[in-house]
Amino acid sequence: MQRRRRAWALVNDHGESLWTAGAIMDLPAERVRALVAEERDRRELQGLRCDAIPVQMTRAVIAEALARDPDLTMGRIADWLEMHQSDFERAYLGKSKGGRPKRRVNVSSASRLMIALGRAPNELPGC
Repeated sequence: MQRRRRAWALVNDHGESLWTAGAIMDLPAERVRALVAEERDRRELQGLRCDAIPVQMTRAVIAEALARDPDLTMGRIADWLEMHQSDFERAYLGKSKGGRPKRRVNVSSASRLMIALGRAPNELPGC
């Protein structure tokens, strides 16, 4: 684990003071304060980056399309995207056989989905 993340975890997750975290990490409290500030800034920038959207957004768009057209199926949408239905469900609905379900869809994949559904990519809320 990087020093910056370790300092963040000690101070914010474990509730240690800067001085206690410094003693644990064998660093001065001011250095721990700087590391925590760097990690806070990194996390803030990470949150502003828009390279992926929550899978709930693609789920909502798919549900809306299926509700609008009773003849439309997930298999058909998957065919439009040249995917197997199981891969489609994993990529756009977050379904998983085992392990942790997918929580985000990258913007280029979400754009492909919107185009396949006959909608403009910028109609997708979020990005």
